[in-house]
Amino acid sequence: MPGQPEDVGVAYDRAPPSDAPRQDLEKLARELGAPAPKVIVDRGRTVTAEARLPGLVNSTTGDVKLAAVVRAFGRFNRLRLSCFFFGSASPTASATAPVPPLQGYTVQ
Repeated sequence: MPGQPEDVGVAYDRAPPSDAPRQDLEKLARELGAPAPKVIVDRGRTVTAEARLPGLVNSTTGDVKLAAVVRAFGRFNRLRLSCFFFGSASPTASATAPVPPLQGYTVQ
């Protein structure tokens, strides 16, 4: 059971091509088996993108699909994740499918 949609935000350390933030979050949605979300992009001092995506966290089991995040953003050689979880389930990482290698990171 995927539960309610989760708020997902992405910040880029360098300005990406104009359509990349929307495409990145749409790819994450596909990895989660969700429809393409409405993506809000802010091109201020730091480029950010936000969307609501179902399927990232199973609120019943606490399963977090980090492998989907890594696959969606696999074009980057470094990735930093900051996550905030609310609720009664203890979060656990799920990597049930192959993920691209990232320098210094292991997804289990």
